[in-house]
Amino acid sequence: MASHTDLAGRRLPTTARLAALIAVMVVGLGAVVAGVTTASANTAGVAIAPADSLAKGLVDRLIGTVPAPIDIAFTPNGRGLVATREGKLRVIRDGQVQPGAILDLSRRICDNGERGLLGVAVDPRFGQNKSVYVFWTFDRLGSCGEAPAATPVNRVTRFRLGTGLNVVKGSAQVIVDNIPSPASNHNSGDLEFGSDGLLYITAGDGGCEIGAPDQCGADNGNSRRLDIPNGKVLRVTRNGDVPPSNPNVGAFDARRCTAPGGPDAGSGPCLETFASGLRNPFRMDIAPGTSTPRVNDVGQNTWEEIDDIVAGADYGWNFREGFCATGSTTDCSPAAYTDPVFAYDRATDCRSITGAAFVPPGAWAGRFAGDYMFADFTCNSIWRLHDTGVQLVAKPLSPADGPVALTFGPSPRGEALYYAEHISGEIHYISPR
Repeated sequence: MASHTDLAGRRLPTTARLAALIAVMVVGLGAVVAGVTTASANTAGVAIAPADSLAKGLVDRLIGTVPAPIDIAFTPNGRGLVATREGKLRVIRDGQVQPGAILDLSRRICDNGERGLLGVAVDPRFGQNKSVYVFWTFDRLGSCGEAPAATPVNRVTRFRLGTGLNVVKGSAQVIVDNIPSPASNHNSGDLEFGSDGLLYITAGDGGCEIGAPDQCGADNGNSRRLDIPNGKVLRVTRNGDVPPSNPNVGAFDARRCTAPGGPDAGSGPCLETFASGLRNPFRMDIAPGTSTPRVNDVGQNTWEEIDDIVAGADYGWNFREGFCATGSTTDCSPAAYTDPVFAYDRATDCRSITGAAFVPPGAWAGRFAGDYMFADFTCNSIWRLHDTGVQLVAKPLSPADGPVALTFGPSPRGEALYYAEHISGEIHYISPR
């Protein structure tokens, strides 16, 4: 079947492309969509519908194609950075993806499954320190296999950029390290700075349980363990140190788990942990002027969820998914875990929540002010999450071919919503006409 376009000229995926999207990514990124649950109810709500056309008054532009793009960030001077899973960092300038890479980690990276270069962030003090941060899977032992064999680890490395956005030679510094990657999926790897100047990091549950490689999916208890960083949101300083306000500081036997020199001895809780009980918190964003991450946590078989991350909170995985007990749409009584602010199930075959972006103040002349954009990889759509004052409602914004990353940044037409299509490799932006 041939490709089709919507009224705005956007290409929609063919059946074959959609099948490829699902086959490649659903195992790790997936869980799926039928009803929507509001922030005030512990019951399944109305069905969420994918976008079949671009919202009125907006246009969509293709600005370039790169292999397997996975994340996008912008420097204060308006240059975009595109992370690709193969380990390269590309640049967006003047509304176009530029040829060549300014960073190439491909010789040291594991990019099988869902591993690879997974996240990029720009230091809010970039004007002074020119620092950017990347989350990537390091081939530490010469093996990209899965447990119980020698496995790679996920780490965060800081680089300094030169005047031409080249990476300054010798500037690499590992600030977070040794996040286990026991299986090739559920690595997460998003990076965002809060207004507190601290770096927030999402770490997936690793797919299978550490020390018990046959315990996978809902049987994987890594998110419940406080002595490992998996299934958590981590918080560190820009140098990788532990902020004194982190929840486990002062706890009995608390210890560093992600120090570049290796984890501290013992089995106490990780000092880097900010919140726990997450499955695959693939993408997040932090509203301007705040330090509260909003995380899109990919579900197992029943729910996709959006969580507002609070210090020390436990979001319930692997006991709980969405507002309900794992695998259920009816056992949704209140529990001793923090509920999501929004969740949807799989009835419309939307089963892998991905990109995340708050609409910044003043963007699009105030249109959609305060809304939160999110995407789903398997049903090829972007929505805006709107607060009616009573509940959160998902409103379709645009079709997109397997979107994995959303972010706002400058374009020749003003502030635009950029997104990356992982399988096609296309980078687009959406802006007012």
